[in-house]
Amino acid sequence: MGAVAGAACSEPVLHSASGETASSRLSSPCASSSSSSSPRDRDSSAAEEAFSAATAASPGGAGRPVRLRQVAELRRQLAVEAAAEAAAISAAAVLREELVAAEADAQEEHDRHELLHPEVLEREGRALELAHALDAHRRASVELRANVANLKEDIGKLCKEHGWARRYMGQAEARRARLQTEVQEAEGGLATQQAHGRVARMTHCVAHSSDLRSQLEAHQASEAHEAVCI
Repeated sequence: MGAVAGAACSEPVLHSASGETASSRLSSPCASSSSSSSPRDRDSSAAEEAFSAATAASPGGAGRPVRLRQVAELRRQLAVEAAAEAAAISAAAVLREELVAAEADAQEEHDRHELLHPEVLEREGRALELAHALDAHRRASVELRANVANLKEDIGKLCKEHGWARRYMGQAEARRARLQTEVQEAEGGLATQQAHGRVARMTHCVAHSSDLRSQLEAHQASEAHEAVCI
């Protein structure tokens, strides 16, 4: 648009029939545009002043309405460009503020990361230790289950052996009871035999003593007979 404005300002401007130039009508917009603070507005004001001067110096005023329309269009385009530039400047300022805020957030995040990094490393080490401990616990659990299975198998074997032992003990108790009965019977028979033996001995002794008594009586009778005979 600056090039267009320069081209429009470089064209000769015709005087009107009453001797009035376009510079008197452009002086106020140029003055207002010259008060802008942007370089583009200052260039636009300089182009309008040059266009006004050329219009004042050009002879005749036949093309004045066309020129005025062109000038108005240029002013409108310059105003649009100025507004767009102001909006762009405002957007750039906002983006700069956002960039500063983002950089501050990034720096804060970096500081937080630097602060939490040792703790994260410590927790990772602790997690690794816990993982090793968990693996060891799992291995111990597997071994314990295997030991429990072996113990159950041993208990089963012992239960079978205990059953066999109980049956053997029952049989031994039965044999012992039979032996005790036989011993008691044998003792009873022995006692009976001993009693019979004692009775037989006593009977024999009584019979022997009777014989001895008879012999003694016969001997005494013989002695008495011999004594009488003498």
